[in-house]
Amino acid sequence: MFKTKKSLIGTMIFLTTLLLMPVCAYAFGGGSEESEVIVRRVDSNQLIRLRIFLDGKSMGVLRVGETATYRTANGYHTLRVGFEDFEARSTEVAQFTAYNSTHVFSVTDSSIVLMKEGAGTDPITPPSPITAQASYPFPYDAPGLSVSSGALDNAIRSAFDKSTQRIKKNKKIAVLNVDSDNPKEGSFVLEELTLLTVNSPKNYVVIDRRMFDAYRAVNSVGVPSYENDYMLRYIGTLMGADYVLSCILDGPGDLRRLRVKAMDVSTGTLIGNSSERL
Repeated sequence: MFKTKKSLIGTMIFLTTLLLMPVCAYAFGGGSEESEVIVRRVDSNQLIRLRIFLDGKSMGVLRVGETATYRTANGYHTLRVGFEDFEARSTEVAQFTAYNSTHVFSVTDSSIVLMKEGAGTDPITPPSPITAQASYPFPYDAPGLSVSSGALDNAIRSAFDKSTQRIKKNKKIAVLNVDSDNPKEGSFVLEELTLLTVNSPKNYVVIDRRMFDAYRAVNSVGVPSYENDYMLRYIGTLMGADYVLSCILDGPGDLRRLRVKAMDVSTGTLIGNSSERL
């Protein structure tokens, strides 16, 4: 009789344990209602440190190439990326609803892109680190150009090809400045050079010039001149560039020329130089 009662008690304990296991697992995290947020930084600009904010709370700094994973309760959330040293600027805010799911975001200093949402964390190929976007502030042949846009366009392409001839594939390039007494002409050349660099068959990584603009705003640094090789190299180093392109438009009348030079940031030497008659 005693053995029968002992056996019955043991069976009851065993059954009770089986019933309580799911409850215990849930209580200690096995079934907790949480979601996962993965943030990947896909730009290549060493100049700017980005800080991640999840639901308004700082989650720390995300450096170039880093991926951070955060656990958060199910529900409605906001994700924001701001500059570490320049809080006045930040990317747009991403808003999402999580429910036992995984959300993967790719971020730069100017964008938040939702790459994947749902269960699982399958590998994701990040987008190209080319972040520069060329936009024309005025139409071709607009008033204010001292030469026709066709002639200027041909000169820009020729100068670019000659200046970058010795730059190998997949290098990081910063198009820094165009010195000109004609602001519209200078803006046109800067945008065209950036566009040619972005679309080069050598697959250059073009460092977004806005990174430099943000640094200048904080540190009161002026735009480097074509003649100041020291500043060109210094700023190129801050931006994490392998090479910098600098340009000048000068000369009177028929002697007006477009000059473009390419500098190796690591050595400070010029590896490309071109002078095109306008």
